[in-house]
Amino acid sequence: MTTFVLVADPPVEGIACQGLLEETELTPADGLELYRALLGDTMETLARSTIDILVNYPTAEGLPDGADPEADLREIAAEAMSADRLADVRFEPQVGSNFSAIAGNAITHLVRDEGRQSAAALRPCVPRLARSVIDEATLNLRRDDVILGPTARGDVYFAGFAEPIDFEDAFETRPIEELTRRATEAGLDVGFVQQRTVLDSPADFRTVRSRIEADHLAGKPVPERFWKVVQERGIEVEGGVVRSAAAE
Repeated sequence: MTTFVLVADPPVEGIACQGLLEETELTPADGLELYRALLGDTMETLARSTIDILVNYPTAEGLPDGADPEADLREIAAEAMSADRLADVRFEPQVGSNFSAIAGNAITHLVRDEGRQSAAALRPCVPRLARSVIDEATLNLRRDDVILGPTARGDVYFAGFAEPIDFEDAFETRPIEELTRRATEAGLDVGFVQQRTVLDSPADFRTVRSRIEADHLAGKPVPERFWKVVQERGIEVEGGVVRSAAAE
């Protein structure tokens, strides 16, 4: 069975969705609510599948006094999952100085030390993640050694491995290209799943906001928690600028 490692940022105001806040008129409170909603939607999507789930939480080191990322993430998970499903979820601290090290350490430990069939790192800020994508990735990892989920800008939102590679700084620059290069150089087969948008920037938000609005109008499923926050806080794109009613 594949273990999905949800690599979480601390759900702390001013840190959550930081890249989105830098060039918008959103407030830190907007960013925190959006991030908590994204985490909840992602956790619920994972819980619907038959995968193993590991929430890789950041430590409180360097965070504001009173911040407790593990407790916050457990609270979000408890709201998103049934009690039975939550009981099977592992929560473990992150080990590493950047995303490459954190994801690489977790995947390598699960596959080599614990003997898991495969392990995958997943970023939580993927509003249109669906169970079908999770199931497709899991199924494809039985055929290919590496499965990657690309974004539009050369990043990845998902990276699954049946065999570990050299992960040092592999996610830092054009990871879809770099991970594929390192995997093929190691003699591994690489496959891909559907492209999705990771919510990292105002341009990402404009793309996601428009598509989810279209899905909503067409009566299609939408990420419920994320969409609720967008509606309740009045987050809109006006003249190319992302702003919220809460900031006024």
